[in-house]
Amino acid sequence: MIKSLLLLGSIIWFLLMFPGLAVFSYAQTTALNEWTWVGGSHSIPQLGNYGTLGVAAAGNLPGSRESSSTWVDKNGNLWLFGGLGYYSIAGPQFLNDLWEYTPSTGFWTWQGGPLFGNQSGAYGTQGVPSASSIPGGRSGAAHWTDANGNFWLFGGLGYDAAGNAGYLNDLWEYNVTASRWTWQGGSSLLTQFGNSYLDYGSTGSYGTQNVSASTNLPPGRSDAMYAVDVAGNLWLFGGTGYAASSSLGSFDDLWIYNTSSKIWTWVSGSQALGQPASYGSQGVPYDPSVHFPGSRWGGALWADNNGFLWLFGGIIGDLWKIDTASRQVTWVGGSPAGNAPGSYGTISVPAATNMPGARESFAHWADSKGNFWVFGGTGYDSSDNFGFLNDLWMFNPQSGVWTWENGSNSADLSGMLANYGTRGTPAITSEPGGLWLSMNWVDPQGNFWLYSGGATTNGTNGVIIDDLWIYQPLALTLQLQTITFSTLSDVLNTTASVPLSASASSGLPLSFVSNTPSVCSLSGSTAEIATSGTCSITAIQAGNSTYAAATPVTETFQVVTDFTVSVSGANSMTVNQGGPATFNFAVAPEAVTNFQNTVTLSYSSSPALPSGYRVTMTPTSIASGSPPTNVRLVLSTPAIAVQEQAPYHPTFRTTAPLAICLLLPIMGYLRQRAKQFSVLTVLIFLLSGAALLSLDGCGGSSSAPSGSPTSYEILVTATSGSLSHSSSVSLTVK
Repeated sequence: MIKSLLLLGSIIWFLLMFPGLAVFSYAQTTALNEWTWVGGSHSIPQLGNYGTLGVAAAGNLPGSRESSSTWVDKNGNLWLFGGLGYYSIAGPQFLNDLWEYTPSTGFWTWQGGPLFGNQSGAYGTQGVPSASSIPGGRSGAAHWTDANGNFWLFGGLGYDAAGNAGYLNDLWEYNVTASRWTWQGGSSLLTQFGNSYLDYGSTGSYGTQNVSASTNLPPGRSDAMYAVDVAGNLWLFGGTGYAASSSLGSFDDLWIYNTSSKIWTWVSGSQALGQPASYGSQGVPYDPSVHFPGSRWGGALWADNNGFLWLFGGIIGDLWKIDTASRQVTWVGGSPAGNAPGSYGTISVPAATNMPGARESFAHWADSKGNFWVFGGTGYDSSDNFGFLNDLWMFNPQSGVWTWENGSNSADLSGMLANYGTRGTPAITSEPGGLWLSMNWVDPQGNFWLYSGGATTNGTNGVIIDDLWIYQPLALTLQLQTITFSTLSDVLNTTASVPLSASASSGLPLSFVSNTPSVCSLSGSTAEIATSGTCSITAIQAGNSTYAAATPVTETFQVVTDFTVSVSGANSMTVNQGGPATFNFAVAPEAVTNFQNTVTLSYSSSPALPSGYRVTMTPTSIASGSPPTNVRLVLSTPAIAVQEQAPYHPTFRTTAPLAICLLLPIMGYLRQRAKQFSVLTVLIFLLSGAALLSLDGCGGSSSAPSGSPTSYEILVTATSGSLSHSSSVSLTVK
């Protein structure tokens, strides 16, 4: 009994003294659109409790930290590396310890790295895994998982092989199965740029834009924006570091790293620091040499499944889209101002006017449905107050609409926004406080996990905490809906408006967006025609608390300028066989000076022209912007082949039979008078008769020229979109 009481007393004392150590063994439950406080302390920074290397335990704890690298393995376990935080006895320092969290047990496992801070990297041989290799302590590194489940990290702010601290550009791979780090590229040593701590960096090598080379390497940086595309390649944008000019600032360069060839390519942006954004017209794609997002750090980069990158924030509240194929960039929305307040609207209600305020260093991720999520950071609330934020946003890239899903629309200025509730129990009133540089994961079930980060507690800003939260987004459980949009036919530019007909399978109302406002604008469910060109309309249904946002459907039609086709000059012509015929046609736009659409020209004949006839039409098309155009049609008929013939003798028709009739009795008479009528004489008479019969016209028909002239109807047709006009001429060939 006494031993039991002593044991119970020891457990109670342990929990009271170390409230953050034994909190992860709770069975986790989640509820839609509700936060659950899983564990950790919410009052003071916690030291790490490492336990035994490789052994999971309820008392293990990474400790308070920020800007760590995170991954999710194939088993759904959460991994954490480094960051700026507290190790076993002190902090904050740059860490390079490796941790694994198992959601099913709620236990942390110290899997590698030292339990001390500010440690140098052990690089080993490039490309060779080693049990002794490990990246140096760092924070703000880019990190991702490849198709094989291996973990990668690039750069960050931390320590090189010589113990110098600065902006790194080394590249590392961690094989989860083998528990081995491999230095895959980049520099192991930093260059000194100043005399102060952290005044080190690496300038890298840009090479030639859009040309892959093994010598290419981004300059060292931290807090860059990064995303992995559907092909498994890494895209890297911006961040903070040193340029070749030995100055410290923010980048605006865009890079791609091919994980198969292990080669970097500088895609776009400048090699110089501190580049201002150049916006252009909202919604219009531009070449990156003309308009570009500008230098920034601490924002977010996502990759969708359609070949686009999406860039948000980095103390600015703007949203950009980058086409990975064409490299064109589009300013999608948000304010160019660095202190833009948030426009929250109604919680859980998507709206085109919703927009998060300008912010930096926020948690972000993409869910299984392709939606992008943003939590917290430091930035501006709905009243334009700057502070720590705990608002949760979802962006649907299909509809282009933001939704404020959770949290406050006011910045955390006093540390009072956090409401922990009961550990392990979801509640609608539970929510983390405002955080920046926090770490996050998305598990295979789509739950969002949030750990530690910088906060404000009891009025003290910059305190690093160690609480762990889980959130289950409602968007992942919503019913699906589809949009049916009736096909739109081409119209003339004289048409005033075109009615739009579309519906959602959910029965919810739709909205329409004109993608080509210069050609057609919108008035409710009607497209108002402004000029000729391509009119593109998108039907949108943003969803509600029951239905997820539908995939937008776009219909296009041509607004075409009418035109005429007429014969210019003679509309009929008669030529002898072998002679040419030339016809002229006039093609002209109506009501405008120049053609506003391309016109294609063709011809046909009824009956079909015989073989050997040659037709030349100039031109065969009229380009958009051209003035009225003359079309020339030339037909060449083949010449008649004349054969040599004997003269025509019409008298032979009657004289030849008569001659033969006279020869026969003469031959009989001679036979009676001359007993010796020679065979030779008979032959002479027979040959004479044959000669008469063989004469041209003897018993045959005349070869004099004969036949009627042939007439053809030649039809010239001009086509533009759905418009088609024709004009015909007549050709007679003798």
